[in-house]
Amino acid sequence: MGVSLCLLERRDIVISGLGVFLASFLLLSWYWIINPSLIVPVTLASILVSLTAFMAHELMHRYVARSLGYIACFRLVRYGLVMLMLTALIGFAARTPFMMGAPGAVAIGPNILGRESSRYRALIALAGPGANVLMAAAFYAASLSVAGTLLFTFRITYIINSILAIFNSLPIPPLDGYQVVRNREYGLWLTLMVSSILVSIPAIRYLF
Repeated sequence: MGVSLCLLERRDIVISGLGVFLASFLLLSWYWIINPSLIVPVTLASILVSLTAFMAHELMHRYVARSLGYIACFRLVRYGLVMLMLTALIGFAARTPFMMGAPGAVAIGPNILGRESSRYRALIALAGPGANVLMAAAFYAASLSVAGTLLFTFRITYIINSILAIFNSLPIPPLDGYQVVRNREYGLWLTLMVSSILVSIPAIRYLF
């Protein structure tokens, strides 16, 4: 099972990452269409969104799963990639920082150490949005000490990470927050939810 899941993992990571970059660039294109000088920060922001909001999220799931003894491999999700591009197009048309879709996800196999645990499963689920919380906090803090291109780039990266953190923390299937609650780790879920809300507060001011 591990071999079949992981055989094309590197290819799937590259395709998914490029998909998120293109979707992010499309979503943010109206910035540089209005002001062509913003094409560089939009490009940088799109790269950072792909690396932090998506790849860090998914690879943190994989890292925690493997650390706990599970087979875990990243797989491309084609319909999720199509959905991401379509919603990015809608977000571009509506001039809102909204897109939805998972062009890839980490598939979790059995625990090869024989240590299957509902708490482990909850920790694996929490790792993704937890990474977004950390990324959002880091880029918000970084945005406070820069200006110009870096300010735009860091702020956009912060906003996208904060949105994904709070969205994925919701206890609605198949989101990560639901997986934590389903495994009855209510304290972990509450910590994740509160952290996501707190880190998202500045984003509300930027958006509205």
